[in-house]
Amino acid sequence: MKTALRHWLKITFSGLILASVISCGSETASSSSATNQAPTISSTPLLQATEDNLYSYQISASDDSSTSLIYELAQKPAGMSISNTGLITWQPVNGVLTSGTVKVKVAENNTTSALSVEQSFVIAVTAVNDQLTVEDIPAQNIENGSLFSQQIPVHDIDDVNNGSDITYTIVSAPAGLTISDTGVVEWTPNVTHSNTENVVIAIADGGEDGTQTVNYNFDLNVLFYQQILGTVVNYYTGDILTDIEMQVSDGENVIAQTTSNANGKFTLKVLDTLLSERIILSAQASGFSQSSVSLSSTSYSNTQNITMLPMHTAPTFDSNSAFNLTYLDTSIVSFSAASLVREDGESIQQPVKAQLTIIDPSTDINTMPGDMLTSQNGNLTPIESFGAIDVVMTDASGAKVNLANGKQAQINIPLAANATNAPETIPLYYYDHLQGVWIKEGQANKVTVNGEIFYQGNVSHFTTWNADRIYETIFINGCVIDNNAQPLNNARMISIGRDYNGSAIAFSDSDGKFSLAARINSTVLISATQGSQSRTFSLNTLDADVSMADCLVLSPATSTIKLTWGEAPTDLDSHFFGPSNTNGDEFHIYYSNTEEQINDTLIYLDVDDTSSFGPEIITIPTFPLAGRYQYIIYKYSSDDGTIFSSPARIELNLESNVSIFSPPQGEPTDYWHVFDFVVDNDGNVTIEPINKWLNNMDERAPQTTTGAHKYEREKLSISMSEKAIKKKYYRK
Repeated sequence: MKTALRHWLKITFSGLILASVISCGSETASSSSATNQAPTISSTPLLQATEDNLYSYQISASDDSSTSLIYELAQKPAGMSISNTGLITWQPVNGVLTSGTVKVKVAENNTTSALSVEQSFVIAVTAVNDQLTVEDIPAQNIENGSLFSQQIPVHDIDDVNNGSDITYTIVSAPAGLTISDTGVVEWTPNVTHSNTENVVIAIADGGEDGTQTVNYNFDLNVLFYQQILGTVVNYYTGDILTDIEMQVSDGENVIAQTTSNANGKFTLKVLDTLLSERIILSAQASGFSQSSVSLSSTSYSNTQNITMLPMHTAPTFDSNSAFNLTYLDTSIVSFSAASLVREDGESIQQPVKAQLTIIDPSTDINTMPGDMLTSQNGNLTPIESFGAIDVVMTDASGAKVNLANGKQAQINIPLAANATNAPETIPLYYYDHLQGVWIKEGQANKVTVNGEIFYQGNVSHFTTWNADRIYETIFINGCVIDNNAQPLNNARMISIGRDYNGSAIAFSDSDGKFSLAARINSTVLISATQGSQSRTFSLNTLDADVSMADCLVLSPATSTIKLTWGEAPTDLDSHFFGPSNTNGDEFHIYYSNTEEQINDTLIYLDVDDTSSFGPEIITIPTFPLAGRYQYIIYKYSSDDGTIFSSPARIELNLESNVSIFSPPQGEPTDYWHVFDFVVDNDGNVTIEPINKWLNNMDERAPQTTTGAHKYEREKLSISMSEKAIKKKYYRK
């Protein structure tokens, strides 16, 4: 008890009679020896008790009769009892300061002439300050950046948690954690990785009657989530894609999932303890082939730009019948009747939809899902592609359907348009979206069907199938630095074959050095990214390792324009114009003038392609002057095909923000004015899509985009894909 209770007026009975005895019975007491006398009580009660301690008082009574005595409490406080031998026991609880009047009755055990006696007394109770207690708090999980608030669950029967009776002191805790006068713990963690923090709080109630301070501790598990942000767009048009299923895997399990929103944006929250040095980000949706990219620890925080190829055909059929999936009158997938089952084990709901996408790696190896890597003897080894298809089957409910155990389907993979030295027999690989690698399973033979070349083989399930082979490699050694000439650690290096459909990746070390695989006796494009990007260099390899003369430079301000197209026309050219001084003169970057220096800025045509497909890449380290910069495509070759039918595709990476441009509707000419940059005096850059056919280069002039621009690009999505297949994909 606190002070008010401790000063309770104790009742003392010094000099007073502490107990009174009243006798009663069926007969009046008399001096006659033959008359029965009432019992007598000779004991004196204890008039002091202590809170929470056992009080006891043994009544001593006698009687002249030979009968036994009966003891009872005629009036008592709660919890008091008396035994049949007259022992009174009581344990006063907190807050009880007196027993009130206690009346004990002692009676003869005689039903006919029982006499009795009573004793009355009051017991004063001395209050005691009890030890406080605290309930255990299990370890708490807190998301980094979120407010954690917890009331310490203190119990003190004597004291009120009013900010003064009980005190709280932080013994140890993470920086920034606070506790209020009433024991409310609050903390907003700001960490860079998940960890466990221990909190120790000293809790005291004044220390009266020897109570002890309690050192109370509990754990706070801080959960740090890495956010993976990005946008999903149509590969050909750049139009945003909504409701795309996004997932991240650690190579074995899916560790986060979400869908893209109405703006094509997605955010995946991944607990950092689940992240590894390499994770796989995948996208899938009806109407598109599955897309997948690998991410390293240095690229988690970068905005991811995911492109998806639209499917080429999606017929429906009865799964109980044999089925032959054709495209452009050519069989691509065929299997016998009753070969399919639902992947979840349920019965198939008819009809079944077969979604087919033919992937041509000739123009852009990035249309293939993931990295071009397979696992060989425990090591990731690069492979080159000779063509691929993506096949997805779903029933009427949208559930995935696949081949039953023991069933197979025959597939025909069109030979890639730029494939040379295609082997007669080649391994088949399928892409594993969890592991992010290509898995070897079976083989295919080169066949000719209707005058077109395919790789034909048998498969046991539907997914993305690729006709690949492992190639002999050499290593390109080099270094990567920032624009202050400081070495960059963990920059992502990539080599892409110009005369083979393959790529390889590596990461720079703490000194900025890297060693990057490439196919022997080939031409490869080398570049680096780490949020920002470098120039692209073209190298010729022999049969021995090679070292680059200069370091690659990564600059946050660097922008690139990448042009790709199909097999015909054989040569499309990039032309880039801009102000060269403040007098109205302009520079012109193209195949005959591959670099231009304006002030301290060098603008490059890094790659010029004259034999179909591309790429042509212009690198702009920064925009040196205010004004208008123009980008135009010119059909240089006079052979068959147009910019529209090729089809051409522009990928603009403006300071890590990606935009995609495709040719406009209307009668195509040899000149396509794609877009302009408008740079103000503060260096701010605005993209103005022009998307207009010109009759000659002199017609280039500032233009504005029209409201029909987006609609036209949406209509082009499938037609561009079909053109790529019809005109450029099949090899004859």
